Amino acid sequence: MKVAHLITSLGLGGAERQLNALVGSEKDSDIQHIVISLQDEGELGSKILSHGVPLYCLNLHKSWNGFWKLFKILRQEKPAILQTWLYHADLIGFIVGKIARVPRIVWNLRCSNMILSQYSILTRLVVKILRALSQFPDAIVTNSQAGQTFHTELGYRPRQWIYIPNGIDTDYFKPSAVYRKNLRESLDIPRDAVVVGMLSRVDPMKDYETFLTAVDTLSDDYENLFCLVAGKGTKDASWKTVPPRFLRLGIYENVPEFLNSLDIMVLSSAFGEGFPNVVGEAMACEIPVIVTDVGDAALLVKTSTQIVPPQDNYKLILALKGLLALSFQERKAIGKESRTAILNLYSVSRMRQRYTSFYKDLVLKEKS
Repeated sequence: MKVAHLITSLGLGGAERQLNALVGSEKDSDIQHIVISLQDEGELGSKILSHGVPLYCLNLHKSWNGFWKLFKILRQEKPAILQTWLYHADLIGFIVGKIARVPRIVWNLRCSNMILSQYSILTRLVVKILRALSQFPDAIVTNSQAGQTFHTELGYRPRQWIYIPNGIDTDYFKPSAVYRKNLRESLDIPRDAVVVGMLSRVDPMKDYETFLTAVDTLSDDYENLFCLVAGKGTKDASWKTVPPRFLRLGIYENVPEFLNSLDIMVLSSAFGEGFPNVVGEAMACEIPVIVTDVGDAALLVKTSTQIVPPQDNYKLILALKGLLALSFQERKAIGKESRTAILNLYSVSRMRQRYTSFYKDLVLKEKS
């Protein structure tokens, strides 16, 4: 069975990394994947190609000819299913997929309580159109319970909802003393430093301001506290508050190395999260995580002292103080429990099995 995946881009975002994990499945899989990017290869294109998966890039950000390219690819490849990832790909894939007579089209939603006023008029228009069209795809996959609830309240009325939580590659995301040592030494971070970090693109939903303000408040009391951030836009971002001993890396491709360099990771999202990959990845690396109660983040972390309300600087400071008061070994014990939870509930193999079963059921249901 051939499944075509259409995604907005192939950067280092959570949806993109999850697609890479899905298509890099076992060689004896019954599913043949192809990937189509609306833009270019991005950072993950080479990894997708290394799996032996065909990759097409439409370069729509440069030329409208990409729509015609997409039509020709779908007619040539003749996939049994076209699965689209993220809003813009959902709309473009649905329209072109119907014209190309793809027999089954599936949308894949990766976010929850988006505050759409924070985004462009075009994005808001796309979401309104998708809401009106939501009864026509064969199914809508969501990676979070919060995402399904939010889009139902928004007015989505699909034929069927399919819940498939993300899978974390625990062979790739694992504790590494070597990674910890290498990155910290390259950044001249002292051995006795406690490093608090965040790995996210600069975006209104990630709320870097609250995170940086909390770290800045604590910096006077914790002179060995360092703050490390990475993600698209972090290298050049202008924030109102920048704490002392602050390091910014921009896009950092070796995600396990970054995560292992931390003592505490924070995801301070104000809205919009579905199943935040980076939380599961940090937990798999045995790094304690503090999250805001947005999307399914709290379901991953579970420990109440590590969950805070969004945009609540005071509660975030208290949560950070709680982990900073612990010894390295005590934080490590929390990290070990976190990795066990990921191994038991959110493995890549389980995620792949769920997608494979869904694809087969979808095709069989229409044939019967």
